[in-house]
Amino acid sequence: MVRDQDDELNYRLLERGGRILLSPKIRSSYTARGTPRSLWRQYFQYGYWKVRVVQKHPRQVRLRQLAPPVFTAALCGSLFVACVAPQAVLAWGAVPLTYAVACITASITTARRAGWSILLLLPPTFAILHVSYGLGFLFGLARFAARWGSSRASQPSPTTDEGPTA
Repeated sequence: MVRDQDDELNYRLLERGGRILLSPKIRSSYTARGTPRSLWRQYFQYGYWKVRVVQKHPRQVRLRQLAPPVFTAALCGSLFVACVAPQAVLAWGAVPLTYAVACITASITTARRAGWSILLLLPPTFAILHVSYGLGFLFGLARFAARWGSSRASQPSPTTDEGPTA
């Protein structure tokens, strides 16, 4: 697997009766992406390659993992409808408005817990995470459409076939 290796491995372990140990004694570090563009690329790749994990293990997919591609498809679809039928511009506006309200609510909830200094960073960060993952997933669906039913994981060359970087 190019991305989502941990997700795919966890599923195989659980499927075979294994357990995943979550211990507070385990320490790890995470380096956040330094720019919005690098965060976008990271989550686009996560969405893009999640399609292969879903193709390999369809029962492991959760609805929360499908929310970003469904949202992104609705956003693009409603924009298309608004362009084709200008009287539907309110329909196009409903999708981003609903998302904006949800995003601001989640940002306030998160900032209340993590610190108010990050409040202004949260809405654009959430939007990058959701839209880039959603677009990546949709591009992955298109790219790997012919591979449904194939359990063989994709083994692309890292230099030639890591997928689009958006």
